[in-house]
Amino acid sequence: GAMITYIEAVVAISDAKSVRFVHRSRGSELAKFNSIHTASVHDIYRGLADFGGSSFWVTAERSQMVHYTIPLAIDKIRVWAPRPSIDASLMASYRLFRSPFSYGVWSLV
Repeated sequence: GAMITYIEAVVAISDAKSVRFVHRSRGSELAKFNSIHTASVHDIYRGLADFGGSSFWVTAERSQMVHYTIPLAIDKIRVWAPRPSIDASLMASYRLFRSPFSYGVWSLV
């Protein structure tokens, strides 16, 4: 893919003698991460890989493991969700009013 082509071009102009492409280690696969991308970042964190490149997002979990460079591209993603309906009934107003405290606390007031 594009990332492999990019890394091969970087290696061609660098002092590196070669590069070996590995998706992730068997150890990170056994660690049961929520995604294969986080498992790959974990390999860098543990010193099993020198660097990584992919089209994955920077997440809080991953950024605690490694430092990121400036991204090559930025995704423009929008999430559309329905607006929640508003309950304006008298009972809903009452529940909202009493919600900070339990009935026991309200009985003391």
